[in-house]
Amino acid sequence: MKSQSHWEPALKALDELDYVLSSFILDQQAQVVAGALNEDFGNPKELAASVLAAVGANERLGSQLLLGEVVLSISEFRGGLVFAAPLSLEHVFGVVAEPEVNLGMLRMRFRESLVALADADPLKEEALV
Repeated sequence: MKSQSHWEPALKALDELDYVLSSFILDQQAQVVAGALNEDFGNPKELAASVLAAVGANERLGSQLLLGEVVLSISEFRGGLVFAAPLSLEHVFGVVAEPEVNLGMLRMRFRESLVALADADPLKEEALV
């Protein structure tokens, strides 16, 4: 697999935020291609597959409700939040954060990072941002 180091600076900036537990980019085969899914959360491959399935379910829901494409999926749990969004036709960007995070601030930082990641992608023409 080719290196995805072009994404690492934007992911590192997010990971340095106090409330971010993990940031990552997945391919459609549920492989982590940049960043990391913290192994404390469980099996990274299974977690990646779950994130992709959640984004896919939200894409179908948006289509059925005639709301358009997914821009951002937010899942809130007692123990934290998961943000996920399509980065390109082949990749999904995600962040796991602590439950005490300021939701508006994380949403703003996530969207800024999504744009930076899309800009850093050498295959920009297929970026969804």
